[in-house]
Amino acid sequence: MSTTTITYDGGPTLSPLKALVSSYSAEAESRTVAHSILDGDDVYTLRPAGADVLTLELLFADEIGARDCHRAHKLPAEFTIADDTRELLNLRYVVTGRIRVHLDPETRRRWLCIVPITEVS
Repeated sequence: MSTTTITYDGGPTLSPLKALVSSYSAEAESRTVAHSILDGDDVYTLRPAGADVLTLELLFADEIGARDCHRAHKLPAEFTIADDTRELLNLRYVVTGRIRVHLDPETRRRWLCIVPITEVS
């Protein structure tokens, strides 16, 4: 079984039972800017592509763990997630959307915290 931890400045370590990536978009805007020159060739300003966007589904044993995760992700912070078996889940991120918490529909005992994130370098 894998171990997943989430850390951030000034707060306790979060330890979900399981971390799933329900949505991953490797689609990134190029951010290259094209400049049309009236009497010459176009000029391009090359910039790095945008960051990857993911949706984390974090499964917790109880409502308290899920609520703590929900509260933590409402803070203006940069988070680090580490997973000992999934390379994709070793990254730093910021929250970029609506954070949700709800009862897991499959088990009806566990709780989910769903966090839309953007990877930061």
